[in-house]
Amino acid sequence: MNISITGNYGSGKSTVAKILMKKLGMKHIYTGKIMRDLAKERGISLIELQEQAKTDSSIDKYVDARQKEIGKNEDNFIVEGHIAYHFMPKSIKVFIKVSEEEGAHRVFNDKSSIRGTEPYNKSPEETLNAMRERKKLTRERWLRDYGTDFYDMSNYDLIVDSTNITPEEVAQKIIDFVEKNRKKLAKMLPTP
Repeated sequence: MNISITGNYGSGKSTVAKILMKKLGMKHIYTGKIMRDLAKERGISLIELQEQAKTDSSIDKYVDARQKEIGKNEDNFIVEGHIAYHFMPKSIKVFIKVSEEEGAHRVFNDKSSIRGTEPYNKSPEETLNAMRERKKLTRERWLRDYGTDFYDMSNYDLIVDSTNITPEEVAQKIIDFVEKNRKKLAKMLPTP
């Protein structure tokens, strides 16, 4: 069984994926880290890399190839990425949503990760504006390149609003969904 998780910036995707990884004994694959590592390799910010991706298709192709390879060759994982559902069609597709303001608040206050070093994370307003710009840029690219909109909720099996609940509660909602739908999911999803 595989689970693909996407959602708004600051919705808690990474935290929820890590909780699920521990509770369900699954591997965690984080496509955002692939992008951040590539930006770091090139000595630029994540937003600069996403700007380059508007005209340099090799960036998305690199990330996409990695996701496809994982989806084809591995099982029993949680993949976290905005269009992971697109590359992992035989997964339980989860969207975690959060209000823009709460998402920006979380990202701005997350100094324990790489986010604290990103140049746009200097004030809550800059963080919110950068998140809106990232959303716009990525949404445009994926609509153009793949014909899919990660904000189209019909792409998902489960939508969870994390605005007013903890990551543990979000993870439990996902676990409950999996348990409740185990028989139905077993017919459509590969098993380890």
